[in-house]
Amino acid sequence: AAGHFSEEELLERIEEFDGDRTDGATDLFGEMTHGTRAVIIVEGFDQLLSSLDKSGPKALRNFLDTHPSLTLLASSPGPLTAKGKNSFKGALETHALAPMGIDEAADFVRTVLGGPADTTQWLPSGLNGEAFGAFAAFHQLCDGNHRLLTMLAAFLETGRMRDSVEDFVKMVEYSLTPYYQQSVERLSNQQLKILLAILRNHGKAMTVKDISRRVFLPSQTVSRQLYDLLNGDYVARTQVGRESFYEIRSPLFRAVLEASHGTSAGLEDSVRFLTYWHQCSSLLHGDSSNGIMSAKDCEDLLDALQAVIDAGDPVEDPATLAQAYVDKAAVLGELGRHDEAVSTADQFLEGPGTSQAPKVQIHVAQALLNKGADFTALQRLGKAIETFREVRERFGETQDSRFGEFLLRAHLHAAECHLMRGENLEALDELDQAATLRPADPAVQGQRVQILFELRRDGEAFRIVSDRLLDTAASWAEQAVFARNLIYLFVGKERLLGRVAGIYSDHSQFLAMGLILWCQEHLPVSADNANAVVEIVDAIASALEAVDEGKTALGILRTECRSAAGDPRALLEIPVELRKLAHPNT
Repeated sequence: AAGHFSEEELLERIEEFDGDRTDGATDLFGEMTHGTRAVIIVEGFDQLLSSLDKSGPKALRNFLDTHPSLTLLASSPGPLTAKGKNSFKGALETHALAPMGIDEAADFVRTVLGGPADTTQWLPSGLNGEAFGAFAAFHQLCDGNHRLLTMLAAFLETGRMRDSVEDFVKMVEYSLTPYYQQSVERLSNQQLKILLAILRNHGKAMTVKDISRRVFLPSQTVSRQLYDLLNGDYVARTQVGRESFYEIRSPLFRAVLEASHGTSAGLEDSVRFLTYWHQCSSLLHGDSSNGIMSAKDCEDLLDALQAVIDAGDPVEDPATLAQAYVDKAAVLGELGRHDEAVSTADQFLEGPGTSQAPKVQIHVAQALLNKGADFTALQRLGKAIETFREVRERFGETQDSRFGEFLLRAHLHAAECHLMRGENLEALDELDQAATLRPADPAVQGQRVQILFELRRDGEAFRIVSDRLLDTAASWAEQAVFARNLIYLFVGKERLLGRVAGIYSDHSQFLAMGLILWCQEHLPVSADNANAVVEIVDAIASALEAVDEGKTALGILRTECRSAAGDPRALLEIPVELRKLAHPNT
């Protein structure tokens, strides 16, 4: 509306006001808007009230009340705490913006950046785990806050997600510190003292009594101030029994407070750890199944598949019939009816599976693998090895790349059978052949390392570990899973884990990711196995004490174990951002 005048003209008209300045402003405003309805948009309404003199807020309220053609749309970082706040009590219809989830935040940031573009390829839709880890870490630290994500969008516009930790920390220092400083300026001296007391407790939750002792204030005073801090979203409260625990709600606010009061915030380490954690979460989620079917669902599915088999025509629709046979055998195997599964596979292989159609042959390879797995479950290891060998004999020479996965799994399963029979050299031969198909596969290399150690060929085993780290073609996910596999292999063997840590000294991020993956696979834990997990955690921690991000992950697992074992305060010993990793719904 003010575009009707230049800034100089507008100031001149304001200087000409005589008598009641409100009347002059009203006339000027009507002239600019031509007396039509208007919306006044105010960014930072609390700052506007603070800038007025003592009677200003009341005058503004009266002005709005007497001009129904005006609508006020205002924003405020938190509840109105500025002077004159009572003038607007009950006058404003308030809507608190709930924190955005990660998908909503991604859409929001895309909108801020002007829609899908090359610079937004890191957002959750279709991104890889590495970029997702960084975005998820920043989203968590911003706590889904719209205003902070708007600032984050400008930072992310560069698209530099992989090496952005240092840049993000700089953004917090230069862009967010002024934002949070405004929040600090709204605090009373007592409220600031309380926040600093929690801050010096490393951000961990504290009771009113503990805070009272730190700040030398009566408990009643601390409770009253905490109530205001809670309503202002400065702190979060967790109830445990009859006690309330308070902590700084926003990790970024805590980091800015630490930095402004001469304490090393460690924000860079936090961002890096959260990035690794979310990367591994995306990897773990991608490896997880879609759920386990109930026995009744399996039986219903068997009936449906049998109906397809009975009605099927191997000439008219060979692929559909082949799929039905293979699925039926797989479901029978899931139900533990392995003899029936083998019989179903044989019916297929001796009937519709004789077709040479490429679509049918894909199902033949799958049927043979399933049959070998059923023989393994029945402890008929010789027949299992023979079946896996048949996969290689049938499809080893094919040029169709789709069979590569079947050949790899045949070697892996055969190696497992040889190990069960105590035939280490034969198992190693199978794995060596698998390695020619997929050199970077973590399962292949992990098992090779295990067997070489059992054969006391330590030098060859650690050469594989070293070669893996020098393999620039291996993805971060393959490296992380390989490190995780090594931890599984060497649990209880601290000396070997120590040697692994030595090899990883220049590539500690992969070992850290392996540790994080290992911890995530033990979350959540039940009360039954919590104590056993803690013993394993202590052993791993002693062997890998130099891996900082890994120590943090082990700390999360340790406190989660204590929580599962019945200690309701355990998780309160770690900062809120780490607690959300153990319990995402917290």
